[in-house]
Amino acid sequence: VNMPNVTEIGIAAFGDCINLQVFQAEKLEVGGAYAFSVISEQNTYGGAPFATIYAPNLREIGEYAFYYCYNLQEMDLTNVEKMGEGALAYNMNLTTVIMGENTHEIPRYCFYYCFGLENINLQYVKVIGEGSFYGVVIPEHLELTNVEKIGYQAFAVGSDESTGEAFENYLVSINAP
Repeated sequence: VNMPNVTEIGIAAFGDCINLQVFQAEKLEVGGAYAFSVISEQNTYGGAPFATIYAPNLREIGEYAFYYCYNLQEMDLTNVEKMGEGALAYNMNLTTVIMGENTHEIPRYCFYYCFGLENINLQYVKVIGEGSFYGVVIPEHLELTNVEKIGYQAFAVGSDESTGEAFENYLVSINAP
């Protein structure tokens, strides 16, 4: 999908579009709640939308906007100022998130069960919400230089929902002066 002039996408606009692989919208600034999510129970494990999302001007991401887009491997959030609860939850193959200087809050459940997440810059973040990184295998060291508040179970290890086995956590140190 290429939408060069679209600036806003509404609630569930591309919800359950499990065959879409590439989305481009250079002028997109707002992605509404559930905008790209897999929301129907029958599609939760059967489909895998969006391997690539290109929206360089995205400023706001609604609640659960990219929920279960588990082909997504990288997300550039350089210009994002606001994210809704669970914005990128259950993206198991998401490995890299690029965050900019205007992202000061990671909301509740934002990266919930994104257990493939290896690279994320939290340099400018001040608030990490409840369960934000629940079920994420955190790397050995985190730099939380500007963090003022960390919510309940923000970095809890979690477990594999199908087997019940606890994930391994490699976190050794946190720098939060």
